[in-house]
Amino acid sequence: MQFSDMWRLLDGIQAQIRAFDAKAQVALGIDGVLTGFVGAQLLRSVEYPPAGRSMQFLLAVILAGLALLSLVTSVVLALRTVYPHLELKQPSSHFFFGDIVQMYGRNYAAAAVGFRELSDDDAVQELGIQLLVNSIICTVKATRVRGAVRFTAGALCLYVLSVIPFASLAYHGANITRSQEPCGQIIKSEQSPSTDPAHTRPAERTSARNPQAGAGKPDNP
Repeated sequence: MQFSDMWRLLDGIQAQIRAFDAKAQVALGIDGVLTGFVGAQLLRSVEYPPAGRSMQFLLAVILAGLALLSLVTSVVLALRTVYPHLELKQPSSHFFFGDIVQMYGRNYAAAAVGFRELSDDDAVQELGIQLLVNSIICTVKATRVRGAVRFTAGALCLYVLSVIPFASLAYHGANITRSQEPCGQIIKSEQSPSTDPAHTRPAERTSARNPQAGAGKPDNP
C-alpha cells in the first residue's frame, strides 16, 4: 500500500471517530430532555391518590424508574464514547501530537532534524501503527455509542408506556377530587329563606298594606 493510500485510510477512520462523537453528543442531548420529562412525571405522581389503583400506580412508577435507569446508562456510555480513556501503549510515532511533544519537547531544531531524517520505511511503519490505534479507538467508540443510542431508545419507549398509567391515575384522581367537593353551602343556600318581597309572610304583607289596621278607635270626648 502506498503512503498516500494509508493517509487517506487514516483520514477516513478519523472521520468515523468524529461521527461517533457527534452521535454521542446527540444522545446526551436527548437524554437530558427525557430525564426532565421523566423526573417531572415522577414528581407529579405524588399528587395522584393510589387508593384502589395501587397496582397501576406501582406499574407506572416501575416504568418511569426503568426509564431513568436506561437514561443514566445511556449518559455513561455516551460520555465514555466522547472520552474513551484507553491505554493502548502504542510505540512512539511522528504522527501523534502527544508522542511528538514527548520526543522533542520545545526543541524546535531537534524536531526539524528528526522529521527530516525520518525515512520512508519508518514513516510507513509509524503510519501503520496509527492506523491500528485509530481503528481500535473507532471500534470502541462505535460499540459504546451504539449502546448509548439503544438505551436512549429504550428509555423513550418506557417513558411513553409510563404515560398511559400516569394519565389514567391523573384522570381517576381528578374524578375523586371532584366528587369530594363540599356541597353544604349549596344546600344551605337553597334552604335559606328568601328576601324577595313576594315571599314575605301574609301578616307582614297586611301590615305593610294598612298601617292603621291594628290601631284602636279614638275615644269620644
